[in-house]
Amino acid sequence: IAENAGPHITISHETITADSVLSACASAVSITLQHCTSGDWAHVGKVLASLPQVSSLTLLSCNTSDAICQPISQSQSLLRLRICTSLLM
Repeated sequence: IAENAGPHITISHETITADSVLSACASAVSITLQHCTSGDWAHVGKVLASLPQVSSLTLLSCNTSDAICQPISQSQSLLRLRICTSLLM
């Protein structure tokens, strides 16, 4: 099985909503959110978890706290999750 066979989407330095993520990432297989903020990470997480083709999600220096964790855990397709608070790894 080819991992990340479809498009990779990176959203950087934006305030995101569930709707903006859905429209930007509808066909993505791999998603990176970098230095993003949201007023409703739980809803963003639900949308990300509902995307059946997403196998890889990376959150770099986003202000998610733990609000995104429960919704993301419901994903049926996610194989790789990476959450980093700093780009220095």
